[in-house]
Formats: sequence, C-alpha cells, structure tokens
Amino acid sequence: MCKHNKPVVQVAPINVHVDTSLNCDEVSASRTAVNHLVSLGHTKIGIVNDLVGHAAGEWRYQGYCEATHSRTGF
Repeated sequence: MCKHNKPVVQVAPINVHVDTSLNCDEVSASRTAVNHLVSLGHTKIGIVNDLVGHAAGEWRYQGYCEATHSRTGF
C-alpha cells in the first residue's frame, strides 16, 4: 500500500528488495532481444540506456554485452 492507502506494484524498481515489486530476468530479456535481431540478419546493434544507476538498466546492458561479445563481428 502506498501512503494514499492504494495498492501499488512497482515494475523494475530501483530498490529490488521491496515487497511490492515485479521483476523479470532483464539480462536474459536483453540477450534474447539481441539474439533475435542477429537471427534476422542485423549486424549493427546498439543500445540506448538512460537508466544509469538503476538495476534494470545495468542488467539490460549486461545482457546486451553478453550477447554482442559472444558473437563474432561485433
């Protein structure tokens, strides 16, 4: 409950250790997205990440790096 006595769920909150949060495997999701683009023939894949200092942004960048570094030509 928030301060206004309304139910709240946070998606990708800054603090991942709260009871009202919904999280996904950001690393895997990012890696999967890059691998999908590669499977379509794309070779120039970048990332725009304005969540600097936010756990979700860091995990998404990690997945991007894992996917791009595991492929030759990137």
